[in-house]
Amino acid sequence: VASGVGVISGLGEVSGVVGEYLTDCWKWAAAKSPLLQDAALEIETIPAVTFCQGCNQTYETVQYGRTCPYCASEDTYLLVGNEVNIKEIEAC
Repeated sequence: VASGVGVISGLGEVSGVVGEYLTDCWKWAAAKSPLLQDAALEIETIPAVTFCQGCNQTYETVQYGRTCPYCASEDTYLLVGNEVNIKEIEAC
């Protein structure tokens, strides 16, 4: 983070959180605090990955949805991609 103060967030691809909205809210809140005025928010996207219990394969959730592209099973579940994490807070 260039300013020396900031947050790095991991945002799941299917978390339901819109990164642009989160960034706008961050800018608004940071502007109200003298401590955070130059603070940056970096968002890293966590790709959504689904696991198929029918064939034990993983695949990209956004591209294929709930149906496995390998065996057409719907016996699947999301492994990663719905998280909202704070990965790092940097302050100098």
